[in-house]
This record gives sequence, C-alpha cells and structure tokens, in this order.
Amino acid sequence: MSKLDTILNNQKFNKKLQLATASVFLEIAKSDNKFTNEERQTLINSIKSLFDLNDEETHELLDIAEDAILQSVSIYEFTDVINKYFNNEEKYDLVKQIWRLVFADKVLNRYEDHLVRLITNNLKLSHRDMIAAKMEVKEALGLS
Repeated sequence: MSKLDTILNNQKFNKKLQLATASVFLEIAKSDNKFTNEERQTLINSIKSLFDLNDEETHELLDIAEDAILQSVSIYEFTDVINKYFNNEEKYDLVKQIWRLVFADKVLNRYEDHLVRLITNNLKLSHRDMIAAKMEVKEALGLS
C-alpha cells in the first residue's frame, strides 16, 4: 500500500470523499501559484459546509490533503474517488463550488480554467455542464 493509499484510507475522516474533495479544491486554489486569502476562506467555507465540519476538523483535513497532493501522481486519483461517491447532480454542485473558488479572487487564470476542464472531464460531466455551472456562479457573484 502506497503512502497515498494510507492517507486516502485515513479512518479519522471516515470518508475518502472528504480528502479527495479537499485535495481537488487545494489543487484548484494553488493552480495559478497564487493562493489568496479570499481563495483560502472560500475553500475553508466550502469544505466546512459540504461536509459539516468544525474549524479544527477542516484544518486537519486540509493538512492531510496537502500531504495527499504531494504523494499523488495526478488529480485523477482524487476525481476517481469523487466519482465513486457522488451522483451527477452532486458532481455538478461540486463543479459550481470549484468555480466559486476560482472566482474568489475575481480572476480566471488559464491554468485554473484548464484544471477545471480536466476535473469536469474526469468527473464525466459534459462541457455544457461545466459552462452552465460557470455561468451560474458568475451570475451569483455578480461577475456576468
């Protein structure tokens, strides 16, 4: 068993899904090499509300996700876990959360855009779904 498998099987969080999701969020937040305070707060709020975690659990999950990212070969390892647990509607909502994270700093970087496309594809959602989620989030944030 690899170190990543050990991390993904961590029973403290009782769900691989939490770790996989946190890892995807961190990858997106750091994809443009600028992890702003707005992105950090959006990421924390998303994780807390998505999994009903308190501050300590959220920070611990993010610390473990940092380690998981260092041990991973690709984002597919995390999106594969998400595919096992989420249905299409939940994956669509997750992509909306990802767009909220991307737009937290009001800037869409080409690396972020590329990674969102890759994640959406890995989650087996259509390009149309990715664009619809993006437009919903932009409208909600007043960025239209």
